[in-house]
Amino acid sequence: MRVMFATWEGATHLFPAVPLGWSFYAAGHDVRVACHPGLVDRVVEAGLPAAAVGKDYDVAGRIKQDPTQLKFTQNAPLETVVAEMRRSFALLSGFNDAVVGDMVAFARRWRPDLVIWDPIMFGGVVAARAVGAADARLLWGPDLFTHRRQTVHPKISQLAAMGGNPVLDWLGGVYQQFGLEFDENDLIGRWTIDPCPPSMRLPVQCDRVPMRYVPYNGPAVAPDWLLDPPARPRICLTPGTSSIRLTGADTLPMEAALHALGGLDAEVVVGLTAAHRGKLTNIPANVRLVEAMSFHLLLPTCSAVVHHGGAGTTMTAAVHGVPQLVIPDVADQTTNAKQLAGTGAGISLLADEADPDAIRDSVTRLLGDESFAAAATALQEEIRQQPSPPEVVRTLEELVSAQPERSGW
Repeated sequence: MRVMFATWEGATHLFPAVPLGWSFYAAGHDVRVACHPGLVDRVVEAGLPAAAVGKDYDVAGRIKQDPTQLKFTQNAPLETVVAEMRRSFALLSGFNDAVVGDMVAFARRWRPDLVIWDPIMFGGVVAARAVGAADARLLWGPDLFTHRRQTVHPKISQLAAMGGNPVLDWLGGVYQQFGLEFDENDLIGRWTIDPCPPSMRLPVQCDRVPMRYVPYNGPAVAPDWLLDPPARPRICLTPGTSSIRLTGADTLPMEAALHALGGLDAEVVVGLTAAHRGKLTNIPANVRLVEAMSFHLLLPTCSAVVHHGGAGTTMTAAVHGVPQLVIPDVADQTTNAKQLAGTGAGISLLADEADPDAIRDSVTRLLGDESFAAAATALQEEIRQQPSPPEVVRTLEELVSAQPERSGW
């Protein structure tokens, strides 16, 4: 088969697709990762062939202008949900508009048999429909966007009075540009490849293909000090790799966290970027700062991790059975934190709750209360029971081969 991956602009959205891309390649399929020009180098670093489409779109610049585009309110009334949808969808539609034309043109020339698309890279499903290819969404964590749409759907008749549904109105117009007829089910995709363990999933109606989460965090060099078991409990602290890039500020209260963890009898490893290093002062003696650390190398040696709730860190820690303290800030992080805490494998603190005392008390609980480690181990085993990426390739081969032959071949 020819398999086309369509990814969003950030490397953290590319990374969950890489092990599946490798698996398709190893099974003898032809693979292309269609992405905007700014992501091409990261695709090539991962050992996959890239196809540059569209023009660069300054997602970070637009988020800095209005950080509320990333905010979703939990259990909000319909009016709030719709207002937040409109605000965030201006960002999503802007990026998709910048790449969808070239993505469809590439698909029409290359003729993929299967398009695998990021849940917010709607250009992928448009390209699939334009060439009659099978398609699948590839989630990176709990399916927040579909859950919100399906939660709102029973009240859809009320949306007309609020100005209509921004997602359906925009995507319907895009389909018309390419002579396609829009089907609302296209928002879900023919299949949904879901790396979330069952206990972390949101209740979403879709044709699910479960897949074991395999961590990939970019090129990695393992430092020698990781070879020796830590003399004290090791705690990983990370603000995430995209926070400063997207918002211009840390989403995690790093100074409070360093102050809290500096007083513990533990080794604290802070994974950060060069941009973060200059923002940290008064580093405690038990803290080791490391740049460009791949968490799939570090986390197996840790007893706890404190982080912002990004899907990559959440899922990588879950793979390795590490209890987690999550201090989320934006929409998907809040959902990840809530779903993780529901498994018993971690604690979630709201940003305004995360003072040094609360952080210290929460980490002390993670280290001292055996129930967190037991729940984290159970979650780890749940992930191991999911089909591996090579097994998912075989499943998708069978599903695609059972589809009606597309016209024009």
